[in-house]
Amino acid sequence: MKKQLIKAIFVGLTLLLLNNCAFKPYRFAIQQGNTISEEKVAQLQPGMNEDQVRFIMGTPLLQDVFHNQRWDYVYYLKPRHGDIERKHLAVFFVNGKVDHVIHDQSPTHAMKQNA
Repeated sequence: MKKQLIKAIFVGLTLLLLNNCAFKPYRFAIQQGNTISEEKVAQLQPGMNEDQVRFIMGTPLLQDVFHNQRWDYVYYLKPRHGDIERKHLAVFFVNGKVDHVIHDQSPTHAMKQNA
């Protein structure tokens, strides 16, 4: 009788552990693109040259061949759990100098994850 009870408890605990593993798989946090912080954006000023922008923001993620006077910086973070974070910054140049910058008005744009 004791052996059957111990065996039943062992099988029950094993099934419980396997059941928990099936419902909560490990997910990696996925981070892509350039880090866009308010501190970096505040440093960008009209009249800066391309090297100065590259020093502050890094190499742009997107440089369109047809619009080479525009650099796009994109940041994407999909955490293990929670909301997806996306940021975008576009720097426009005229004659190799910063003309204007367009960026997300809020620090983060979060979207609900389909999990």
